[in-house]
Amino acid sequence: MSDAFFEYIAPASGTASEPTGLWAARAPAVSFEAGAAPADETPVWRVTLSADPLAAEQTFRQAEARLAAAQQALESVPERLEDFARRARMRGEGQVSFAAPEQGTPEADLTGLLDDFRAVESGQVSFGVREEAGQAWEQARAGFETLMQSINREVLHFAWVETKVEDDLLARTTVGWSGESQTLYSADITPAQIAQHSRTLYLASASRALKLRMFTTITTGAVKLTSLLATPGGAVLALPMAYKFVTQIMAQVQEYQALQ
Repeated sequence: MSDAFFEYIAPASGTASEPTGLWAARAPAVSFEAGAAPADETPVWRVTLSADPLAAEQTFRQAEARLAAAQQALESVPERLEDFARRARMRGEGQVSFAAPEQGTPEADLTGLLDDFRAVESGQVSFGVREEAGQAWEQARAGFETLMQSINREVLHFAWVETKVEDDLLARTTVGWSGESQTLYSADITPAQIAQHSRTLYLASASRALKLRMFTTITTGAVKLTSLLATPGGAVLALPMAYKFVTQIMAQVQEYQALQ
């Protein structure tokens, strides 16, 4: 997809990516050449395609495959998190001995984060370890808050979905959270280009829905992790931990798909 650009334009987007890994997020320092600019808080999903129809088709196929993989990865999270929590409880109760999770996996990082916070709570760590644990949690907390802000923005505002071919704007659709929409097409748009915009709409809508599913999965997973945190405010700590676990799984999928 080197000849295509997938952009998510919204306030305070920074340089992060959407959960699918398709959309490069950035602040709205852009020019809206056709029609009035959207309201300040309105998110814009924009796909810029190659003028070569075959290249554009390949772009869509790769993007749709990446989105499907992200959806499948998210579906695996509840079972993986349930298995992790079950093993952690049994290990804590001394019922059975399990090998440590394989290094580099989300389970291994979550185990380390839980162990760090338990050590901090017990006062059995150095200042450096305490600071490292606090930084890891703060980074995850900030990421979860960014996800929340993005979801709130998309619930409260219409989204603009645009399809471009190189520098030419083909179509723009305003989409509400409940699905109501209105589309403006360029005067000389072809049936094939209308079909391209329909695929852009699908990718944007499915990506937006994926974020909402991520939020639900994270909050549900945090409930499982709360029982492993024998500390006041465990629920507050568990949300960022669940966020980190979910986003690491999504990132692994993105890395794998990028190699395809």
